[in-house]
Amino acid sequence: MIKKYAKLDENNIVENVILCEESQISTLNGIFILIEEKHLSECGPAVGDTYFSEKDKFKERQWWDSWTWDEDLWKYVPPIAKPTSGKWLWDNENEQWFEIISAPAE
Repeated sequence: MIKKYAKLDENNIVENVILCEESQISTLNGIFILIEEKHLSECGPAVGDTYFSEKDKFKERQWWDSWTWDEDLWKYVPPIAKPTSGKWLWDNENEQWFEIISAPAE
């Protein structure tokens, strides 16, 4: 059965995410962690994330310097909460959210 694995470097940083037959993973060189449902977040483990074996969790890489790590939520949080309605993107230079407004259909 094909499953998804995260390949870790010597510092437990994800260097690749692969799909592999469960029976073949032991034939590959390196450290591979089976990605299970409990490991999935908004985007799942990705290249650059860190694996913490003692918690059996992946920590996403920090995209924005202004965001801080919340140990309880196990994710980075912005200095200003994201609005709950609409589509928003983070503007790191100005440290604020801006709304994405779709152009009207013609």
